Amino acid sequence: MPERSVAMVSAAGNLFDEMSRTCSEGGAGQRGLPGEAPRDGSGKSASAAIVALAHARRHAEVVELFCRMRRGGAPVSKFVLPSMLGACAGLQNIRMLRTVHALVIKCALCQHVIVCTALVDGYTDFGLMDDARKVFDEITDTNIVSWSVLIGGYVRSSRWEEALDAFSAMGRAGVIPNDSVLVMAIQACSALGRLVHGKQLHALAVVLGFERNPTVWNCLMDMYGKCGDIDGCRMVFEMMIGRDQGSALVDMYGKCSNMELARMVFDRMDERNYVSWDALLSGRQQDAENVCTMIEERNSYVLDAFSKVFRDDYLI
Repeated sequence: MPERSVAMVSAAGNLFDEMSRTCSEGGAGQRGLPGEAPRDGSGKSASAAIVALAHARRHAEVVELFCRMRRGGAPVSKFVLPSMLGACAGLQNIRMLRTVHALVIKCALCQHVIVCTALVDGYTDFGLMDDARKVFDEITDTNIVSWSVLIGGYVRSSRWEEALDAFSAMGRAGVIPNDSVLVMAIQACSALGRLVHGKQLHALAVVLGFERNPTVWNCLMDMYGKCGDIDGCRMVFEMMIGRDQGSALVDMYGKCSNMELARMVFDRMDERNYVSWDALLSGRQQDAENVCTMIEERNSYVLDAFSKVFRDDYLI
């Protein structure tokens, strides 16, 4: 075992005792979940309670119950460790996270994809990407979730080159990206001004069937715009409208209070229906009078949509 790992493992016991005392003093474990089994510090009921507490984001209670299990001699479960790692990140306690990492090493779970993905996620939450990468490289059977966590960490840390390198490595490993990972790669190209690489990702988006995904296409528009390719930006824009995404775009821009873009998309739609008018009307109430004028000019029957959004504030 590497010297650093030995040191981590040797410190784990004392730190868990300290964690336990801290949580006990805070009284974190006094509340229980509705219908929760008694916390006897061992067995499946305690493990299930830890998972439930983690889902409820009751991080301090997760730590307190986990420490009680350890004191009671209950075996460490690979299904409980991800919840404990999430609690460490939620409490912003890096020392505790490293302690659980030592326990992962001690239990020979350094290659377990679920446990180590949670550990990678914990390190990325602290911006410790070098530590996250070391853990990731130990995983023997990476999947789309583990790759997504690693690439997302690089993106959040603005380490764009490494994000693209990881994306390429994922492809070489035979893992097919989902829409979220593809968006992160496009964001990296946008930040680096990599137009050629961005076009390759555009082609990949089409091949993977993401041509109807508004998030992917909006990210592509942003990439083309930041790379100075106006024609590419226009092409994506036209494709979005041409593939029945017009109403979704109008709604998105309206919710972002960007009525200029919402109006531009609306004007270029070949067919406007109740949904498209409703999306435009939902944008900003202060523009209701302008919308009234548009309705009168176009002689469109959209009274239902208008009334639905503005009630009695404006009357046609």
